[in-house]
Amino acid sequence: MVRSQIAEALYKKYRGGDVLSAGILPQVEQYNGKKLKDLNLGVWIQTLKNKEGINISLNICKQVTEKMVEDADMIIVMAKKEIWPDFLIMRKDVIIWDDVKDNGDIPKIIDQIKARVILL
Repeated sequence: MVRSQIAEALYKKYRGGDVLSAGILPQVEQYNGKKLKDLNLGVWIQTLKNKEGINISLNICKQVTEKMVEDADMIIVMAKKEIWPDFLIMRKDVIIWDDVKDNGDIPKIIDQIKARVILL
């Protein structure tokens, strides 16, 4: 959930342009429409702010939709393929970053996402 928000923020900072993050995991549905600051993600939020000067605490959690995918020029997915919705599985243009885990060393994860964003 928070990895895509971090990727969105880093994309805006380093690449510019329009970008939208949305979650796939089933639990995202229950958080849809809530601000990140209300989802017990304080360590993630503060680490990104300290490392990159970016505040994502007011970002809204969103569930991915078929329309979002249809409207996208680029689709990056960090979830394992077995939980993807059918409308995403059928896409041939998906970039898969499923090895970016949301556990462990938060600064390292942010650096990993940043490096990939810069290489896009």
